[in-house]
Amino acid sequence: MVGEGFLEEVKQKKGRDTFRAWRPKDFQSELERISIPDKQTFIDSYIKYGSIGSKYLGNKEYIRAERGYRNALIAELMHGANIKALCGEKPELRGIKNLDISEAYYYSATETKGRKIEGKKEEIIEGLEYKATKIEDRENDTSRTFASRAQGAIFSPGGMYIIYHTGKRRMNWIVRSEMQYYRYVSALCGEKYKPDKTVSGGGRAIVYYEKESILKEVLLESNLSTVLSAESGYEETYLLPYDKKGKWITQIITKENWKEEMLRAIIPEARTDVWTRNIYCDAYDGETNYLLFTAPNITGLNKFLKTAMWNGDKNKFVIIGFDYQSDVLNEVAGDITNIFTIPLKDYIEELDI
Repeated sequence: MVGEGFLEEVKQKKGRDTFRAWRPKDFQSELERISIPDKQTFIDSYIKYGSIGSKYLGNKEYIRAERGYRNALIAELMHGANIKALCGEKPELRGIKNLDISEAYYYSATETKGRKIEGKKEEIIEGLEYKATKIEDRENDTSRTFASRAQGAIFSPGGMYIIYHTGKRRMNWIVRSEMQYYRYVSALCGEKYKPDKTVSGGGRAIVYYEKESILKEVLLESNLSTVLSAESGYEETYLLPYDKKGKWITQIITKENWKEEMLRAIIPEARTDVWTRNIYCDAYDGETNYLLFTAPNITGLNKFLKTAMWNGDKNKFVIIGFDYQSDVLNEVAGDITNIFTIPLKDYIEELDI
């Protein structure tokens, strides 16, 4: 968070020493980065209502302090993307099956795990308890428990997304743990927000990052099993920068029928009945296969590149991205596909976001 009023309030509440663990220098320009016009109003609301994760702000334990920091960043971006994130502006989770489908909501991991905080009392909502993944090591007769690294979930007209923030380095990642949390949240939200029929069992995730090199690292090292990679377990994994570009794309992909509208706007004459083909793509025109990385699904890009590499004909594979992705796409895929980019700012202005 930013703003002297907010920083001073946190210092008073948490104490100056514990606040240092919360890395205040990182917050001085956060709201400017994601272009939130009413930043002081948001700061005041966050202090008053907050998300349940705000109880970790300034915690002496570094991991909890870091989680509080990430929760605050996510809440900022959700607010900027017109997604209701604060407790005072959204229904309690126990009423999630009746959410207004025309609105987008964000619930923190603590909220989705069936917990409600009343002062210092933590209540487990009946039937909604989440359990971490326990993995046995039979060779050494030991076991380890792995909790999901998810920050929370978005429920929107554009679908349900599990939300992560990897910061400036790739987070640790255990596919089994993340899929367990995804299945749990799917069961929690009932029929209304289950992934649509075009998405197989793995669902959707959004991962925010703060360092540009992470996108390249994830795409070049796609099969690592213990850190974030393109083979995340999700069917669609959107890797977005934590800035106004990521805010804009979040707004786009939480709208109803966003994919169809994006395809019509960018490649209107291409066919979209891709289920009739044996090639992973978003659209095709004759023998030319298109992938829209304008919504940067790294899982889909990974599949597309594997197919292009196997096929060997560069002219049959086209990736369309935004201008800010140009260097990475050319480095990762320029030898095996044709790459075209369009200005993100122009696209956003056309959508009037």
